Amino acid sequence: MNQQIRCSIFQLLASVSLFLTIHCSAQKYISDFEKTIFQSYQKDSTDFSFIQGLFAIDSVSSSFIEHSISLIDAEILKMPMREKKEKKEKKRIKFIYDAFHNTFLKKYNSSVFFSEIFKNGNYNCVTATALYCYVFEKLDIPYKVKDLPTHVYLIAYPDLYNIKLETTVPGEYGYYAPNEKNIKRAIDELISMKLITPDELNEKGYKNMYESYFYGNSALNKESLIGIQYYNKSIFDLIEEDFLTAENNIQKSLVFYQSPLSLIYYNDLKLYNLDNYEFDTIDEVMKLFEVFNNTENKDLLKKSKIEYYVYKITSNDNNDIDFLKKVDEAIKAINKEGVKNTFSEALYQYIVDSETADFNFESALEFGKKLLAINPKNKVGQSAISFSVWKISSLKESKKKAMAFIEDAYVTFPFLENDKKYMTVKATTLGEMVVFELKKRNVDGAEKYLKKLEELLDNKKESLMIQTSFYSYIYLTAGRYFYGKNRFAEAKALFKKGLKYVPENEELQKMYRWASEDLNDK
Repeated sequence: MNQQIRCSIFQLLASVSLFLTIHCSAQKYISDFEKTIFQSYQKDSTDFSFIQGLFAIDSVSSSFIEHSISLIDAEILKMPMREKKEKKEKKRIKFIYDAFHNTFLKKYNSSVFFSEIFKNGNYNCVTATALYCYVFEKLDIPYKVKDLPTHVYLIAYPDLYNIKLETTVPGEYGYYAPNEKNIKRAIDELISMKLITPDELNEKGYKNMYESYFYGNSALNKESLIGIQYYNKSIFDLIEEDFLTAENNIQKSLVFYQSPLSLIYYNDLKLYNLDNYEFDTIDEVMKLFEVFNNTENKDLLKKSKIEYYVYKITSNDNNDIDFLKKVDEAIKAINKEGVKNTFSEALYQYIVDSETADFNFESALEFGKKLLAINPKNKVGQSAISFSVWKISSLKESKKKAMAFIEDAYVTFPFLENDKKYMTVKATTLGEMVVFELKKRNVDGAEKYLKKLEELLDNKKESLMIQTSFYSYIYLTAGRYFYGKNRFAEAKALFKKGLKYVPENEELQKMYRWASEDLNDK
């Protein structure tokens, strides 16, 4: 699995600012108590029980936690008061250190968590340091938590006496460290990016340069020790090849503790785990988008790869259209415009196809519009829009509303001018409006729609999918309206126009002759 843990320093630096706002609702908790601890810390980190937080990683009862804390507090009550003289105060610190070490810390074990101290006395540098943090705060002893890639330790009175306290057996560390290869790779990339110079490397060496650059002289807050526990637990999961649990635990770690190494590790785990996800929850979809936000991997950013993940989302039988609409909203979290558009276009194509097949034409039209906003030439979107306009217009409660909808659609989607389906439905609706207006004896309205129909026929007749009997019906109906009112000249003109489009129609020929004869008789 170590071969899978790869990430460039450039990716890290690009992702740190985004990562600080990671949304953690996707986390899975081992107990309600653990969930409460995280919610409490995220709500107000200043009003948070550090000592209880140390127990959250383990499945222990509330009574066990209360009893363990009471044991510490009882020992604290035995400790001597603060001394005024430096020499005596240093002796007091050593006395306190020894007292708690002898009482609670029995055996060093790198693979344990805080509750083990009170079960069997097993500890490591993280859990022992956490114990002393709680004790020193209770005794009003100033301290700093210091960390290196291989170790965590305490300094008491950092601004006065600078007393360094080792909490573990020398040479044995409970805090995971990168190997020499990873250290060399990280420093070499820093040099290539000109963030450090070869001269600095020659002066300090790889290990010291790594510790200096990534950790410097800064101190950790005590809550970081909670995060380091989860970091360690994630490493244990990784060793067991439980990659999804490893990711969940490193994500928990980052709530309390964000180091360059853990950020690299988390991003690599997310990338590795993508193919283990079903993508049937928005949380998993958001993790997918986080990976794309934090990567510069060219293979991952290829259009075909993005479309593959959209296929995984859309092909899951559990993901209905409402879920996919939530995915559409979630896509806004992608911070790379090209990636965002590729995700959206592939998703919209699927939604448009699906909604059209399910006769949800309003929704198909909505997403077709979104699809063309990204790619105006997208054939799937254009086809869905023309089909939806046709079906929606046919379902309108009146021909007048259908006509208004059709004309509005053209304003919104100019490509429809060359779409056969759209032009066909527009032509048939115009013809129907001519008949409709004549039935209401609204001659002006009929003439308006007939003029629009003729403009369309003169320019698009060959591309319209309409039987010639429709044209003859329109012109026979219009001509007969005027013929019945003895307005033979207007009737003749209409029959003549009809013959222009349907020259072989015998009924139009007959009515044209009759109108001509009646006109001559007058």
